[in-house]
Amino acid sequence: MGVLLITINSMLVSLSSVCFKLAAEEIDLARPLTVLRNKWVIFGLLLTPLILSLNILAYRFGDISALHPILQLSLIWNAFLAVIIFKEKLSRRTVIGTAMVFVGTILITLSL
Repeated sequence: MGVLLITINSMLVSLSSVCFKLAAEEIDLARPLTVLRNKWVIFGLLLTPLILSLNILAYRFGDISALHPILQLSLIWNAFLAVIIFKEKLSRRTVIGTAMVFVGTILITLSL
């Protein structure tokens, strides 16, 4: 149960990052208070209590030393979403590093 919750949480962490990236593209730096009214900032901030709550709940079902590394799957989701949503090109190093994170996560998960 802890692995499932922390995996879902890693997806939500990535979703909040996407929201803040979308906000960064819209915000007028000459008018900093517009940040407070930006829909992407608001949505990203609304995800924060859910993310924290899922972390707490997930840790009830497993050791932090095993579950927290799984949270780093957000790096993989971020890379995937960057390509799909923002049309970013991933470097070879990014792909290799992301693959290493994935393999590490699998090894940690299999050791539970």
